[in-house]
Amino acid sequence: MLQLAMKVVNRWRRIYHLQRHGKQILQRPDASTQAPYNEKPRVSAIVQLFNKRQNIEAIVAGLLVPAIDEIIVVDDGSSDGALEILPRLLTGKNHFIIRSNDIFEIRSYSRALDFARGEIVALLQDDDIPPPDGAWVTQALDLFDRHPKLAVLGGRDGLELKLRDPLPQSDESTNYIAYRAVNEKNGQRIDLPFRFVEIINRAPMLVRRHTIQQLGGIDNTFAPFQCDDVDLCLRAWKAGFQVGLYSTAFVRDVGMGGMRLFNPEKMAPQARKNWRIIYDRYGKDIADGYFAARVAEASNPQRAKEDPQSRNHPRKNTVTAPREEAATAASR
Repeated sequence: MLQLAMKVVNRWRRIYHLQRHGKQILQRPDASTQAPYNEKPRVSAIVQLFNKRQNIEAIVAGLLVPAIDEIIVVDDGSSDGALEILPRLLTGKNHFIIRSNDIFEIRSYSRALDFARGEIVALLQDDDIPPPDGAWVTQALDLFDRHPKLAVLGGRDGLELKLRDPLPQSDESTNYIAYRAVNEKNGQRIDLPFRFVEIINRAPMLVRRHTIQQLGGIDNTFAPFQCDDVDLCLRAWKAGFQVGLYSTAFVRDVGMGGMRLFNPEKMAPQARKNWRIIYDRYGKDIADGYFAARVAEASNPQRAKEDPQSRNHPRKNTVTAPREEAATAASR
């Protein structure tokens, strides 16, 4: 009990210091105000914001680092005064404020991704505060440079998908897909070195913009929320690209997420609908172990060259689920 209490105290102490640091950073003259407009930014950061005024100063302060050339904040109808303080926080020529009216995260990310100009785009959420040193960005750029086929890089969770066996014989309200977080041990998130994974769970979620555009962008079929990140990862693997996971020092879930707070009744039906779309599109590939085989191939390309048959004969990928386990990737 004492250990748990200390963990909670340390978490809130860190949040306090990040928020205080954010205020201090924003009180200093912003060098980006004097910088000329950058026509071809290397990195764009997109923040989806809804009623998180208490977080936005610390988030923006964490993004005012040399490695980030462009900042786009989409305020999706905040009523807590968040929109009113954004012009004071974002004063550079490559800083943009987009106002939308409660269209939720998938549509707002999709529109902002079309607007962004960065080669690499980081999709961020309003309840995750980035570390102030910007190391998560420079590490990500190094990984994209080292892995030319890397299309999606996650800094939160990496997941393995399996079909439940036997498949439930029921209506469309049942989720057929189960998942396991590869960076979780005893119910706690753990830091792992970079690795290829089947899917990642936003955020941060960094993407190679031109590759994502080539794949058709974020699929608004999943709107207003949930599973678009799953679909994007699986589309990337199917098209011959790669998905990876690395560790970031974000402080997560600072304040309850907007969907859980403002739309709790919509979450379960939306999860069932969207996971059913994932099953209809990719269920056979998941069952056949296609994505697991692609991860293994990317992780050990030399072995894949020596054993080309492994690409054509993936193993069956199912999990026995004695109880009802709905696959609902963490949602805000």
